[in-house]
Amino acid sequence: MCNKDFIYKSCKLVEFYLSKENNYESDYSLLLLRLSYRIVTQYEKDSAWFREKEKEIANLLMELSEVVCRLDKEKDYIDRIKIYKYKFMNIVKMNGLF
Repeated sequence: MCNKDFIYKSCKLVEFYLSKENNYESDYSLLLLRLSYRIVTQYEKDSAWFREKEKEIANLLMELSEVVCRLDKEKDYIDRIKIYKYKFMNIVKMNGLF
C-alpha cells in the first residue's frame, strides 16, 4: 500500500470513529493502537515509504488520537496510543519535517 492509500484509509478511519460516537466500544481503540505502532515501526524501518507525507500522516495520527481519547470511556489503550503518537511526532520533528 502506498502512502496515498494509507492517507485515504486513515481519513476513512476518522469517519468510522466519528460515526460510532454514540455507541463507541473500547475495542475500536485497539485498531488505532496497532496502526500507530505500525506507523512508528514502518518509519524506523523505511522512512522513504512515507515519501514526504510525514506531516500529513502525523496530523492524521493526531486527529485519530484526539477522537479516540474523547470517545473511549474505558481508556484501555489510550496511554499506549499517546506514546506511539509522541514517538512518531518526535521522529518527524527531529528530521525537521514538522
